[in-house]
Amino acid sequence: MDDIIDGVKTPKVDDTDYSDPAQFMKAFEERNQNLGLFYTLGTMEGFNELIEDIDGIWQRQEKEPLSNIFTWNLHVEELEDLIEKVKNPYTQKTLTNKYVQLVYEAKKIPTDRAHCYIVFKEMLQELCDKCVDVDTKFRDEAIMMPRGDFEPLADDLTAEEIEELNRTNGLKRLGNVKKGKKPQTEEEKAAELEEHKLKVADCLSKNLVATRIDRSEHQI
Repeated sequence: MDDIIDGVKTPKVDDTDYSDPAQFMKAFEERNQNLGLFYTLGTMEGFNELIEDIDGIWQRQEKEPLSNIFTWNLHVEELEDLIEKVKNPYTQKTLTNKYVQLVYEAKKIPTDRAHCYIVFKEMLQELCDKCVDVDTKFRDEAIMMPRGDFEPLADDLTAEEIEELNRTNGLKRLGNVKKGKKPQTEEEKAAELEEHKLKVADCLSKNLVATRIDRSEHQI
């Protein structure tokens, strides 16, 4: 008898928290791999809402909670089987349509996991980096002040450090004058800035965007 008792194994309890999106995603995609389904938060919420709908109908139909006879383990085909047990044909059709739509949406690769999304994200990041380099290059050539936008002031700067930065910027302005660049009026500054923007945009479109898009097409 003792040998028999020792040989009996306690069933493993599934302690996965399916309300946690990360755990839901892992289990959902593994168990529906044969259907090629993907997780999104909308998918998770949609199937949970479908189960709530079925539960309400089941309680009216069978006079008991759905949880008495069913626990969803994230296999979507189980929901299809459950819907077939709904007796009202119109209600069953409504639930089936909702189920089919959810499965259809779940077959789509999430945008942030699509290969083209990753390629374009890298392209935009590279373009942003190059934009800073090109802007700096043209500003140096035109003896313009560097843009402070690309180097935001840290929140923890002391008053002395801020004063030193202001002094440095003042020396840069003085350096422009020493290099032969005369002080400008506001109108001249605006015109110079507009010309600078056009030069940067033209350089990016001709030398960077064209070649990077061509490379992205090959990657995709």
